[in-house]
Amino acid sequence: MAMNDGQNGSHEGALASTNTVEKRAPNQNYIAAPNIVKEGLCNHCSKEVNFDKDNAIECYTCGYMFHAVGCSVEDYNVSSPSSFTTHLFPAVNKTKSYKNKFGRFLFICDYCITEKEEATQDVPGVMKNVYVDRKIEELKQSFANELSEVKHLLKAITAPSKEQSCQQLPALPHSAENPWDDSQRTERLRSMVLIKNDNNGKPINKSILEESCVKSKIGIVNTMTLKKSNDTAIILNSRSDAETLRQKLSQTSPQHTTSTVASKTPRITVVGLEREYSKEEMKEMLVSQNSGINLLVDDPSTSIDDKKVDVVAVLPLKNNQSFKAIVRVSNLIRSVIAKQSDRVYI
Repeated sequence: MAMNDGQNGSHEGALASTNTVEKRAPNQNYIAAPNIVKEGLCNHCSKEVNFDKDNAIECYTCGYMFHAVGCSVEDYNVSSPSSFTTHLFPAVNKTKSYKNKFGRFLFICDYCITEKEEATQDVPGVMKNVYVDRKIEELKQSFANELSEVKHLLKAITAPSKEQSCQQLPALPHSAENPWDDSQRTERLRSMVLIKNDNNGKPINKSILEESCVKSKIGIVNTMTLKKSNDTAIILNSRSDAETLRQKLSQTSPQHTTSTVASKTPRITVVGLEREYSKEEMKEMLVSQNSGINLLVDDPSTSIDDKKVDVVAVLPLKNNQSFKAIVRVSNLIRSVIAKQSDRVYI
């Protein structure tokens, strides 16, 4: 291995091997390595440094030699003396146990690494962005396919034909089970029916309610009496069950009016915001910067309910250094977010 005295800026570094990689000396303003060797001495502590003393190492790129171990300032050393003697120096120079091993370890000084990184950053961005652009297009196509599959499933579920409802739904390929893969319009969401007291303030007869549910084959999740109004509330397994019960009660107990209580939409919390965005700004970022949500909102066949993005509030976090946004979204948009590993991009 050729040794280099490290004269400032004028020395052309020797090649470390017979390959075509040409070494170059760092410029004369290079001060990142105070342990560089000049005229056989460490530039910092003035100790004698050479390969015979096992305290020198050469940069593969620029060919400069550096004080590897034993410098008076610990941070200027390349490694500890024992590691350098046992592992690092033999690995770089292919001696001792590394002599017949495949490949070679190289030492590159901080300056050459920094120069390489800066040169990489200066390369025109066209080539660097090819991979990113391709991944974005793949994600857009994936979201479009998944959106089409979900809509196809919803159509099959809500089709009025009895024959259609008995057919087996096509399996969704490459789609993992997702608890949010239902539109707000599906009939499989639990629903609450509120049964008002009659004009005399009398609640519905429990036996009439029970008989109506049994005859209509409706499964009951829970029944309760509301404290403030004393009205009766009953939670059922689906929206269709709720409508069936309301129709039945309008015949068996017409003096008690009924209504369906809308189920709450999913709520998400977006944390780490740098400032207190307005609700309009927050909504625009969520829609425009997330491809799946953008595709869903821009699709004219998507219902208004399925496009719901309602920013409830933007609040400061406890550390008072960042903010969070509380957002209500439709089940279909929650499905898109779930497919993004429960993340949104803003």
